[in-house]
Amino acid sequence: MKKITFIILFFISGIILLSQVVNQDKPFKGEWDFNKKLIWEKDTAGKDVFGDIQNIAISKTGKIFVADMKNSLIFIFDKDGNFIKSFGKKGEGPGEIRDYFGGNLLQIVGNKLIFSDRAMLHYFDLDGHYIKTIKISPRLKPREFLNEDIFISAPVIVDRRGKGTEKIILFNLKTDEKTEIATFRPFDKASVTQESKGNQMTVGIVIGDITPMMLVRYSNEKIYYGMNNKNELTICDIKGKKLFNFSNPEKKPNKVSEKYLKNLKTRLGDIPANILNNIINGLPKNASFFSDINIDRKGNVYLFESDPDSDTLRVIDIYDKSGKFMYRSKIGVDNDRTINGIQIEGDFIYIWTEDEDGNVILSKYRIELP
Repeated sequence: MKKITFIILFFISGIILLSQVVNQDKPFKGEWDFNKKLIWEKDTAGKDVFGDIQNIAISKTGKIFVADMKNSLIFIFDKDGNFIKSFGKKGEGPGEIRDYFGGNLLQIVGNKLIFSDRAMLHYFDLDGHYIKTIKISPRLKPREFLNEDIFISAPVIVDRRGKGTEKIILFNLKTDEKTEIATFRPFDKASVTQESKGNQMTVGIVIGDITPMMLVRYSNEKIYYGMNNKNELTICDIKGKKLFNFSNPEKKPNKVSEKYLKNLKTRLGDIPANILNNIINGLPKNASFFSDINIDRKGNVYLFESDPDSDTLRVIDIYDKSGKFMYRSKIGVDNDRTINGIQIEGDFIYIWTEDEDGNVILSKYRIELP
């Protein structure tokens, strides 16, 4: 009888420890220095000048694929930064991409590169040669591929055709099978629906540092997800079984300054004034807690702190694979350039920046990981 009681108590204790890790806002190992060393910098791809780097993908051999929203092209560089070629020009023919916009996914899966256009998935080999295009439902929003046939779908903003509750799902392209991972409520206050000639038009805005959104990552057969207006992540397996979650409830979000909102209005000046004011007024007064997630090969989780008023520095909170808050780190660049994006891949970090003259630069650094 005593033995049975001991087993039951141990089991219950184990569930509690596994299911939730609550951290204080103080890393138990202190500050981390990535000790980054510049390897190369590029501001052109052949004859093209970088316009607006949207995202990048890196192959196992170190090839870098750069999706440029302004040039409407995907550029390929080798690991040493030498330009190889461009492909995926804007258009609707085979191998062409209809829309480059902020929500596109660019990901290497096995020996293929996948680019998610609106309701289309374009497949290329790692030399930039076109393979195929698959049409998908407009309601599916690819966020991460597990393999070339299965991806995680989750909307960024609320779908007005729904009731406000959305789902993270695994979708199988071959079987059309959907596996529900979680349900959540997307943020809908920074959007406006307007009727015109019997048709409804919804205008919304998504700003990574401000707009609450569902962020999703896949690594080592685990799915990491969380609404970034809470400083919390949930980790589950590919069947949706929750493994554990971790949080840092003591951390306070950064404020959204009036100066930032004023500049935002100027940048979005093409939107009609009444719609623009409603959208701006619907934005939260505080920033989200994190704007991106990276997972390294050891399973450490990097949460990039949201701070709309910080252009030249990024704060990164680093958690170990069990969800314990290990380090806080900072990433900056020389010459006070504006940081537009950061991606950690293996022992390297890729940072794309913009100088005061509007020149966009992609930099590769060697780093030291925890």
